Amino acid sequence: MRKDLDLDVEATIDIMIKTTSKFKDLVMPQIKFIMNEVRARTLIVSDIEDCETCELTKNDDPTHYRKNWNIEDEEVCIHIIKL
Repeated sequence: MRKDLDLDVEATIDIMIKTTSKFKDLVMPQIKFIMNEVRARTLIVSDIEDCETCELTKNDDPTHYRKNWNIEDEEVCIHIIKL
């Protein structure tokens, strides 16, 4: 997703992840590691019932980018904001 936004390797981002509670429970213990690896200033993980509301979209604002993923058979919607 960083590549899709043509972000510099050092650019900092904010991340919002919407996913099932099952996947959220797996991600939460790894939050600090994930933030460090992707250079995130903030990372918010919340539950979502249906990722269809978070379609693959580049908003009118070029600093925002959303994409749905299927990770280990779990629906995950990731929204990144370029700072």
